[in-house]
Amino acid sequence: MAIAGKIQRISGPAVIAEGMMGARMFDIVRVGEEKLIGEIIRLNGDTAFVQVYEDTGGLTVGEDVAGEINSGLPEGPIFIGDNEYYFDCQGTIVP
Repeated sequence: MAIAGKIQRISGPAVIAEGMMGARMFDIVRVGEEKLIGEIIRLNGDTAFVQVYEDTGGLTVGEDVAGEINSGLPEGPIFIGDNEYYFDCQGTIVP
């Protein structure tokens, strides 16, 4: 399921986006035409506060913020030492 909104305000690496209905904490989003990577760190109704992990200097108010709703769990295996593990649907690590 896709989420989409528009930039309302930019302050350094923080972006406030409106219209983000269905978004959840820690969803990963793409911000602006440059598709900068960001993470939702706070929600207030359909307003999301996004921490952008790249330079926001080229962003402007009104640009798109879009992403996919995800479980917040990594996809594929994680490695601890030489061992390979996966997350089950409850978030438990399984060998």
